[in-house]
Amino acid sequence: FFFKQKTAYEIYQCDWSSDVCSSDLNRFLYAAGHALTTRVPYLAHLSQHYGSLVLGPIARLMGRCEIDGGHFVTRAPFITTRVAGDMLRGRYEYAERRALAWVFDPNLPVIECGASIGVLASLINRRLAAPDAHAVIEANPALLPLLERHRTMNAARFQIVHGEIGRAHV
Repeated sequence: FFFKQKTAYEIYQCDWSSDVCSSDLNRFLYAAGHALTTRVPYLAHLSQHYGSLVLGPIARLMGRCEIDGGHFVTRAPFITTRVAGDMLRGRYEYAERRALAWVFDPNLPVIECGASIGVLASLINRRLAAPDAHAVIEANPALLPLLERHRTMNAARFQIVHGEIGRAHV
């Protein structure tokens, strides 16, 4: 079970990661949600379809989460409550992360188009044999600070290129 060592306000105001284990919190939330949803059928429906909206405020309060061993911010201007909930539940870019196990060759260089906030980029970079042989392209200038922050948080070494790839008009 999860033992609360700090008040919610203390967790909100500081870095909670040394006192509260996110995997314990995830287990606690899963167990509590499972207990409720197995007893109340309508809650099962809500949890399945709206779970990220329910857990989103919790994820934003925590301020960060762990996805596949990487560390990421959940409280930022471009991370919606629903996305924060998906991140906490491990559903953010789930299909892409699973595809890494099937088709990813760590010996090849990587160019990633549309890096967004850098979750996949950070996870890919960790698996590369040559982490410096990785470039990410992001067109949205507003996302670049968060992309850089996630790169730093995960000690990733990918190069960030601000730009877009398109077809020139003739």
